[in-house]
Amino acid sequence: MLPDIPNSKKPKKYVKVGDWKKAVEIWTQLTRSSNPKIAAMAAHNMAVAAEREGLIDVALDWANKAYQNFGLRREHPYVNQLQNRKMQMQQLKEQLPNVDPQKR
Repeated sequence: MLPDIPNSKKPKKYVKVGDWKKAVEIWTQLTRSSNPKIAAMAAHNMAVAAEREGLIDVALDWANKAYQNFGLRREHPYVNQLQNRKMQMQQLKEQLPNVDPQKR
């Protein structure tokens, strides 16, 4: 987990009770942290939250920020995973134009 920074542990509590919106509000603030580790982890968490909502492009943007802007090297496989998922969704959409691949 993150060092003892105000608000750095609160999002986890919100996620546990299903309040992703509150967690995202805090992560958004933490992405502006002057500490690159905190900003990187917050950007990663924003990517996960966006992916959870089916917003693959937004998730990819956040994952790329965590990797490229904040130097979170372990984010690279996640970026690749999101790129692959995006490509698969596009292929599915071409093959089945009347099906929304993001609907569950």
